[in-house]
Amino acid sequence: MSSRVHRVLVIQDASRELSADPIRSALHSLSLKSGDRIKFLRIVQPFRKTNNRSPLLSCGILVSKSRLHSSATILKRQESIDREIRKKLAEFETNNEMKSILLLMRNQQIEIERAVEPGHSLKKFTVQAANNIDATCVILDRKLRREIKYIMENLTCGILRMRKDGGVKCIRAPKAPEPEGLHPYQIQANHQFTSEQQPLHNNSICSVCSNTRHTDENAREFTLEELQRATAGFSEQNILSNNHKLIYKGVLNDRTMIVVSSRGGETTSDMQFRNRVQLLGKARHKNVVGVLGSYSEGLQRLLVCDYVCNGSLNRQLSDRCTGLTWKRRIYIALGSARGLQYLHRKSFYGSMRPENILLTHDYEPLLTNYGVTRDQYQDMDRSSGTRVLKTFDYLAPEYAETVIHSSKTDVYSFGVVLLQLITGWKTLKDTNGRSLLTWATPLLREKNYPDLLDRAIGDSYDLVQLFWMVRITEKCLATNPYRRYSIDQVVNALCQIAHGYSVTDYSPPESESETEATATM
Repeated sequence: MSSRVHRVLVIQDASRELSADPIRSALHSLSLKSGDRIKFLRIVQPFRKTNNRSPLLSCGILVSKSRLHSSATILKRQESIDREIRKKLAEFETNNEMKSILLLMRNQQIEIERAVEPGHSLKKFTVQAANNIDATCVILDRKLRREIKYIMENLTCGILRMRKDGGVKCIRAPKAPEPEGLHPYQIQANHQFTSEQQPLHNNSICSVCSNTRHTDENAREFTLEELQRATAGFSEQNILSNNHKLIYKGVLNDRTMIVVSSRGGETTSDMQFRNRVQLLGKARHKNVVGVLGSYSEGLQRLLVCDYVCNGSLNRQLSDRCTGLTWKRRIYIALGSARGLQYLHRKSFYGSMRPENILLTHDYEPLLTNYGVTRDQYQDMDRSSGTRVLKTFDYLAPEYAETVIHSSKTDVYSFGVVLLQLITGWKTLKDTNGRSLLTWATPLLREKNYPDLLDRAIGDSYDLVQLFWMVRITEKCLATNPYRRYSIDQVVNALCQIAHGYSVTDYSPPESESETEATATM
């Protein structure tokens, strides 16, 4: 079974009327594609309680408690269950709404398995069925709302629950069809991908460049000769950056494209550097640049990473690239948040800013420079003075006192990135000599979207998504770290925004709460 295929389990209580809403929700919420699989499982519960506490088969047959264990009763009960299962299976073929949605899925080459099975406990049966197919996402019957805690504790996949209006509520973001992490799903099910947007179907970082994504968690030690050969003798033509350190593009013998960066100024010993590289090499996620290995000899330190083809988010914003549509900005925000969430679970912090978010031609974001940078105060930008943001602008207020990176300090930095995705590239001229945060704060508070929004986006944005993007940005930029969103809340919120839902786990930002409190005094 391919780990790159969405495997969706839909659970429905068979005592309810058959509905195609769960499948329709899966198609629209998860952007299922050719080769993905759905198992629509309706569960017949052998017994449920009546008011007189007599066991009642879901097919409506009362069974005397005194005869519950007699062989005749057991046989009769089994026959009733079998009859009910056949009846429920037949509904798949006679329900017009279901037939229509099944035809649509066949045309899109999405596999679907329909099944009806008996189960005494809906919650336990759900967990077992999800594990049996290694589900990436489970869509639960509304009846299971009280069993959410149990299911979340026993499953690691994404969890959605049907709503009364036929929509779905995101309980936990779906598991990715990727071996290394969760997939930032496509923005709209009906969105037609161009050649630069096709989802990846092979082990490539980018569908255009087809550069191989390495899954080996053991970083290797390169020889200097290998890296010289890969970079044509560290040719000037292969220099990607010479800002703070030399960065070269190269090609290995197996045609894998790499980036070789010099780590000048490293104060760690040779052994510490190699151990650090081995630790970094174990970070393997769709939205994280892979560390392939290193070279270390004397004072020379070279780090070898995956090559990402379309430059940084910083460059795309500063060049005001027309490719940064609203949908792609949402996609970049969600993918970056997922990468950051993964790194935090590996205890890697720091370096969250647009120049450390690399993009493919599919506009898939990959985080780089994690876990290897120096104190960010020592790594100030030395570029043009027309820039609004310097490195310290990404640092949370509490960092100046503690000088300690944490998940919450990274969330603050990510909030600045979200703000830049909304506003676009701003110079001091654009902000009348003020920093981006000073300029944007009153606009955020006043909900002045026209002046806040990047004009390059035009009218392509979704107003509801913009509203929630602004609100989540405010939550990330809360000066009090205890009122700031956690990275898990950020991912969950962006997941809901990407799919056009309102953010469920939301309270007003700090400034707004204080304003409301003052008004009521």
